[in-house]
Amino acid sequence: MPFLQDVPSSPATSRMREVSPPILIGACMVVLAVIAFVVYGALSLFTSDSEFDVVMGEESTELDAPTQVEAPEAKVYVHVSGCVTKPGVYSVNEGSRVYDAIETAGGFTEEAALEALNLARLVQDGEQIVVPSQADVEQGTIAPEATSSDQTMGGSTSSLVNINQATLSELTQLPGIGEATAQKIIADREQNGWFNSIEELKRVSGIGDKKFEALADLICI
Repeated sequence: MPFLQDVPSSPATSRMREVSPPILIGACMVVLAVIAFVVYGALSLFTSDSEFDVVMGEESTELDAPTQVEAPEAKVYVHVSGCVTKPGVYSVNEGSRVYDAIETAGGFTEEAALEALNLARLVQDGEQIVVPSQADVEQGTIAPEATSSDQTMGGSTSSLVNINQATLSELTQLPGIGEATAQKIIADREQNGWFNSIEELKRVSGIGDKKFEALADLICI
């Protein structure tokens, strides 16, 4: 009698014996490939989320930055007439000089008397800047503007109001000249031209002989 007897094999054991080694190796490789693909996908997703957070953070910073809006510069209106290329009413920046206003009007003409004006003076809203010719200055038709040195010395020129150049506020400082009469003076010189003498101020409605007498020593042209 033999001491060892054949042990009947189970069905699972039989199937494993039937699978060849190459097939087992291939199956293992497939499993490893699937694991590697899953790991790579997880790493890619994590990296994309990090980059997205950085980009969104930069965009949020730019959007949150306050927008600086510059306030528009204040404007004043001046009437530039006389020996300029393009006489008319112009708007210039507040704080502009007489020279700036004249440049806005196209600049001086050849016959302009530049020395008769204080080109560095600040312009005022509503004023008229009259650029005289050399002939006007020589004939005394237009008096030169008072310079800062004249005003400092307290000369008579600085105390007189030039009726051809005075603004509304300057005219209303004269005795008996209210805002309505000052507007008539400005309208008259714009329509009829400069006053050739202080006596011509009487052509303005509301200024008779008596009122003119009170103004005669306070005005000039």
